[in-house]
Amino acid sequence: MITDIKKASDREKLVVFIGAGVSVNSGYRLWDSLIGLLNEELKYSSKTSQFSTDEMLKIPQYYYNEDTERYCEIIKREYGKLPSQTNAIIDELLELKPVHIITTNFDLLIEKSLEENHVYGNTVHGSLGKYSIIRSDDDFVNAGKKNYLIKMHGDVKSLDSLVLKEEDYLQYSSSHTLIETFIKSLFINYTFLFIGYGLGDYNIKLIMSWVDGVLHNQRNCKYNNRFSYYFINSDSKPLNNYEKDYYRRKNIFVIESSEVPFNFSTSTYDKKAVLFEDARGNNLLRTCKYIKYGRSNDLAEIKNDLSVFDNLDCITTEELMFKLGTSSDYHYMCDNLLNYRKDLLSLQLKTIIDILSNNDNLTEADYFSSVFKKAGIDAIVFESNNESILELEDSCENINVLYISLIECNFRKLYEIGKTPCNDQRAMLQAGYVYSVLDDHEKAIQLFNSAMSQYNVSNDFFHLLICQQNICKVSIKEKQVWYILKNNLSEEDKHTYKTLYDYLNGSEEIYQETVKTFKELERKFNVNYHSISYDEKNMPFARLRYHIHQIQKYFILNNVYINGYSGSTHIIGNWLKALDLYSELLLMLHSSNMRMHREKKNYVRNVLKKEDLYILITHPDSGDLKYILKKYNVKQIAIFDGGSDYIISVLDNYVDAFEFERIVSFKFASNIKNILALIQVLFFNAKQYFSIFQSLTNLIIKIMTIHYENKDYYFTVFRDVTVEIVDCIFSIVRDRKDGVKRESFQSIIENVLLCFNNISKQNISNLGITMFTECGILMNFSIALEYYYKGTIPKNITNHFFETVRDRHPIMLKKFIIELFPILSESQKLKWREPVHANIAGIEPVFIRFGIINGVFEYNDEICAIFVSLCRQQIKENSQAKKINVSQKPLYCVLRLVEKDLIRDIEPYKEFIGYDDFFDFVCFPNNFDFTKYDTSWGSWLTLEKYRKPAFKIAYEIIKNKYEHAMKDGPSESEKSIYYRYFYVEDNLY
Repeated sequence: MITDIKKASDREKLVVFIGAGVSVNSGYRLWDSLIGLLNEELKYSSKTSQFSTDEMLKIPQYYYNEDTERYCEIIKREYGKLPSQTNAIIDELLELKPVHIITTNFDLLIEKSLEENHVYGNTVHGSLGKYSIIRSDDDFVNAGKKNYLIKMHGDVKSLDSLVLKEEDYLQYSSSHTLIETFIKSLFINYTFLFIGYGLGDYNIKLIMSWVDGVLHNQRNCKYNNRFSYYFINSDSKPLNNYEKDYYRRKNIFVIESSEVPFNFSTSTYDKKAVLFEDARGNNLLRTCKYIKYGRSNDLAEIKNDLSVFDNLDCITTEELMFKLGTSSDYHYMCDNLLNYRKDLLSLQLKTIIDILSNNDNLTEADYFSSVFKKAGIDAIVFESNNESILELEDSCENINVLYISLIECNFRKLYEIGKTPCNDQRAMLQAGYVYSVLDDHEKAIQLFNSAMSQYNVSNDFFHLLICQQNICKVSIKEKQVWYILKNNLSEEDKHTYKTLYDYLNGSEEIYQETVKTFKELERKFNVNYHSISYDEKNMPFARLRYHIHQIQKYFILNNVYINGYSGSTHIIGNWLKALDLYSELLLMLHSSNMRMHREKKNYVRNVLKKEDLYILITHPDSGDLKYILKKYNVKQIAIFDGGSDYIISVLDNYVDAFEFERIVSFKFASNIKNILALIQVLFFNAKQYFSIFQSLTNLIIKIMTIHYENKDYYFTVFRDVTVEIVDCIFSIVRDRKDGVKRESFQSIIENVLLCFNNISKQNISNLGITMFTECGILMNFSIALEYYYKGTIPKNITNHFFETVRDRHPIMLKKFIIELFPILSESQKLKWREPVHANIAGIEPVFIRFGIINGVFEYNDEICAIFVSLCRQQIKENSQAKKINVSQKPLYCVLRLVEKDLIRDIEPYKEFIGYDDFFDFVCFPNNFDFTKYDTSWGSWLTLEKYRKPAFKIAYEIIKNKYEHAMKDGPSESEKSIYYRYFYVEDNLY
């Protein structure tokens, strides 16, 4: 019974009902004594006590009818006085943290205890008092707090609502409708503790008649699901078994004060021991203290409470603290550190900490350490100043292979786990989860169904629910019906599995926390941001990060599959939205624009952990990740020690994963592109860059040599991945040139050329040549080759490559010669220039452009005539479209050659003026109508040949355009140009 009351208190499900038997110990009259006083003055009966129920109601009614003013005067006199000390019983009841307090007493003792204990009327830890006082129905309307002190019979401050005489009781349902209805509703979902009443008390009988009526109407309320009602018998003589059984059938359980050990000293738990003259008062006080402190530090009881977690691989801190009776308001998690205020620890938690600190009982210490580690707690620190850090050790710690394999994207290891023989239902559940992750849903469903056939609803609802959820996520036929199972559980079991149910049913709490943290930290981008207290470690982010990581670990270790999109995806919608915001927050805090204005401390970025990198790789769409990096102008991210090796390892694992056909999908390709995007904002040493280039080479080769049946599908999946790979390589060579060895870059193109030779020789398919041409692998490489790589490729490799192309793909020969021309030796240039010169007119305009840039041939009248003809054809074909994408068209090729001064005579191209504004601006800046200028062309203004005529002709027009752009949300380029040329006017212009 005491354990149940403690749990109800911890879960904010306890309501305390206080009667006159408590107040009598502070000098107030019992109900019978008050009736005796009224009877004596009224001279109604010769009795002095032991009045019948009828007399208890009629005597005050007669007195009120005879002398109303005197009636009120007696009530005020007897119950309006306050003793010098609080009532120790009430003080102790407040320690149980009841969600509501209900009393039939007229006095103000409870209010005095609330004030003295800083619960009501004063502030405590920065919060206002906990309870709103309800004396009448009208008080509900003005109640400002969610916890109530309900004076259901009124008090000396509200004599109009006093309930004492007969008509008060008869009219109670109409005069106190809201109070009665509210109290009745509490009996359905709360545990009650009655103290200061006798079981024969008229008020108790009346209240329990309410309960019988309420429960009788709840047809679906099973007996074992009801909340219990506890009554403290303060008499030294216990009730007989017949009486106890009578009340037990009404769900009322009697706690006998006489059964509380007499050697349980109340003074041990009091700053000043308080003893009452009445033995029953001392019995009540001792019982209340025993409820709070007795057996709380009993290891067997604590371990029994925690045993529910024995079969789980991961739990949450909230679940653990709930079992240990400590409110989540008094602790927080950060970087796997449990931070607490010493004075707010529960006795259970203190007991465990003592065992962990002293190491006197290694067996118990190992057990509690293992439970704490399941909740992600590696150490405990008291207060916020890192005082007394207690590191947890677990001699039996078992590194979970599944979690590590998934976080490291080790697909080969995951397949090994999935293929391990399944000897029990837990192994089947794990294997099914692995196959779900690897997109083998048929095997997954088979394993989940096998596991379900062996689970029992009453014994292992937790894993049964997971099986139901997982089947729904991987099957398009199954409906989301697992929540029906929850209705079959007792209230205790429902709360035990509350976390899992809440996560699957919306994850609203973590989403709200993510939104709040994001908004709080977003202020640091505001130039007017001012922190009232420095936040050196970004504690809101650190706490959120722990929760995100813990939920992710909770899903993985408990084999909860959430990635499927068949069935009801919305049940985890808030979790996915939380990850969206969290991914953005990770990068926002690494922005080069992050500000910490007016703070004494320098801004320190929180390094990203392995779990953070895993989220950035697997959660956002590749387009979203690149957008966020650009949005926040992220130049570099700080990661944990060993993070660089982790990224390289993950990249290699994705290369190896091509062996497993099922997982090669659009999401798989998106993850690869995320890895490439992250590589560009990380720093590696020269040796690591060499490994990266090798991996990227292997990745290109894997894509070109795909041997799966549906090649068109896989080509579609990886079509833009090859372009992303080339962009990544360019980024590394451009931004990390000093850290990249020449051999690293050279090896890429050599290996790719060799691979092409091999696949063509084996007649595998034309996919390789398609990748080369449509994805423009070599054409993109040529850009980097021209600027960064002036060496030469070995003759045997290039000769073999050109000869293979000439024999098998002759149409492509000219293009590949143009692309590789800058790195050919002089003898090779002489040998391979001739095929290109043979028929320039048959070459596509973009390759004519690159031919001129790469020095294959010079711009002359023949090429000019070809370009003019091609431009006329372009205009003719697109006569209906004024604005088109010209990036690969003849006009675009011309303007790019004009930009590089490779076309100096632009007279032949005047006939195309007016067709495209961008063409007009680049080729004819002195005659351009700058009212058509687009601020997205700003980078061209950095070139003097375009800036000088533009500012001479239309400085004010261009300035006005940029000022409008600054108001409408400028790009980084627009901001750069505005502040460079227009924010402070230069006298030159």
